Amino acid sequence: SDIRWNKDDEDDFGLASYSASFKQKQRSSLLDAQDVQELLSTSSVTEVAGCPNGGPIATITLPVLGDSMKSAQLRIITNAGHHLASIDLPPKNLAKKYSAADVMSIGFTDRTVLIILFRDSLCLTYDLKGDPVLPAFHVLPKGEGKGTELIQCSIFEGGVAVLSPKMQCAIVELLDENDDPSYASAAHLGSRRIFPSLNNTVSSRASGEMFGGTDSQPPNYAIVTPLPTAAFCQEHLYSFISIAVLPRIHSTSRHPEVFLSTSDNSVVVVNTVTTD
Repeated sequence: SDIRWNKDDEDDFGLASYSASFKQKQRSSLLDAQDVQELLSTSSVTEVAGCPNGGPIATITLPVLGDSMKSAQLRIITNAGHHLASIDLPPKNLAKKYSAADVMSIGFTDRTVLIILFRDSLCLTYDLKGDPVLPAFHVLPKGEGKGTELIQCSIFEGGVAVLSPKMQCAIVELLDENDDPSYASAAHLGSRRIFPSLNNTVSSRASGEMFGGTDSQPPNYAIVTPLPTAAFCQEHLYSFISIAVLPRIHSTSRHPEVFLSTSDNSVVVVNTVTTD
């Protein structure tokens, strides 16, 4: 490869990047530089996600053990390694509740929106400048300010789908002002919408309310649709193992379809409009 990665920090190794506090903790162990590098590489894992069809890359180094790294920095870089933005995770307003180990997955949509999913279904969205697109929200909310623990997720071209240990499933579709308003109006009645707000708090409304009671379409918004998968599992006496999504541009219904593999080696396909 003829790509030359920028080396702004001599303590970063390729796509891996470590917080100053974490690196200082390793240096204090009196190990030499080579041993420190080996220790860092074995005590952490670097997640990398690229924009579909080419474009910028997001990379973040996360701890293998939950208590070894309280925070991490996600970097957005070009495919030639030039820095575009940095995002501290967890954000300062969530630092008391979350740590870097709570990050489950990262990925881009086909409109270059970066999705960061936490293990309790908290979803963060950012643009390529590192600015929030929507306020933080739980895909599977459970009580006030709480979410449901996840076992699987699938970040796809249009959003993210999640699966919990109790076989609860939901899909998030990230839309913007370029989408036909009639698409949102055709969403399932059980879905809810997430809109941007001035104070960066969640503004969530039922599916029957169009764009917060107005006809103007916001620049970005999300449709969150819960799927009746838990009841389906109980009825058929099996569990789901993994989850994947067929984007709407490839489906006959022109809405995403969720594929769930089962413990009896079959596959269940859920239509996100009818939830059948």
